[in-house]
Amino acid sequence: MLKALGIRKAFDGKVAVSDINLEVRKGEIYGILGMNGAGKSTTMKICAGILRPDSGRVLICGVDIVKDPVNAKKKIGYVPEAPVLYNKITGREFLELIARSWSMGHDAEKYISLYTKRLNMLDALDDEIGSYSKGMVQKLCIIGALIHRPSVYILDEPTAGLDPVHTAIVKDMLREEKKRGASVFLSTHIVSLAHELCDRIGIIHKGRIIVEGSVGEILAKYHCNTLEEAFMRAVG
Repeated sequence: MLKALGIRKAFDGKVAVSDINLEVRKGEIYGILGMNGAGKSTTMKICAGILRPDSGRVLICGVDIVKDPVNAKKKIGYVPEAPVLYNKITGREFLELIARSWSMGHDAEKYISLYTKRLNMLDALDDEIGSYSKGMVQKLCIIGALIHRPSVYILDEPTAGLDPVHTAIVKDMLREEKKRGASVFLSTHIVSLAHELCDRIGIIHKGRIIVEGSVGEILAKYHCNTLEEAFMRAVG
């Protein structure tokens, strides 16, 4: 599981996130929902060990990601908000590189084949990444996060650039990972995605989580019939 305990981060004196406390339980999908600039990506980068918090801690399955980053990151599958990949290698080479970094051995080909087929990427695997569309790059990154079967997923806007068909496939895959017992932590600005996919949601606004709970709990708190209406009341 993942725990964020009082994390705070500022850039050039401007606070990006403050007093972020959350827990993503085993076998749960937790979504952080907010507008652009609310602090979603900063939170995700801190939880993934990409950014170091000014204060607070992040624990991945009990391992402090600042004090023991190697062992913490072994347990994570991460998809960044705006992936930047090596354009001159093929999709297959990218996935094989990831598999070798996790010492996957014979399991690598099994899971590369499984996930590339599901996301309709098999025919493009031997093409250079530089020839991929934005959606193909996103699918490749999702496959890269999945293949070593991590305990914790940190997914920053995971459906960005995907068409409706592949968005549905990715949602099904994440539900399967939840059923396997993984902790899935995702960010989104799409209210419908959070509603359909997440067991619990934290609404982030101006760098703080202002409300947290299941969809039903959030609707009850704001006396609303839809999550979109509740979100607008929360941040309004």
